[in-house]
Amino acid sequence: MDWALGRYPHLTLYRLPPYSPQLQPIKRLWRPLRQRATHNLLFDELTELQYALRSGLGYYRARPQAVLNLLRLAPDPISRGVNQAQSPPPSSTALQRASPRSLGPG
Repeated sequence: MDWALGRYPHLTLYRLPPYSPQLQPIKRLWRPLRQRATHNLLFDELTELQYALRSGLGYYRARPQAVLNLLRLAPDPISRGVNQAQSPPPSSTALQRASPRSLGPG
């Protein structure tokens, strides 16, 4: 840690607890992504799973405000007062939802 601070004095390092999901905003995005892309589905091929995940990510890529809302659900004590970077514009290509077979009734 001393090496990093000596080499990069403009950085501030924080020690985090070993398990701290409240300090990892991305955890707030994984659950809805998994529910949208893979919940209750069985994929016969790895390529089907990859397509479903890309489709789910495409959904959120086209809706940057939804991502920001998910990431802002709980305040991040480390970045309070730090300006948030602007998100890139949504992609013009829309991915369609994968169609693997469902594990549920029906």
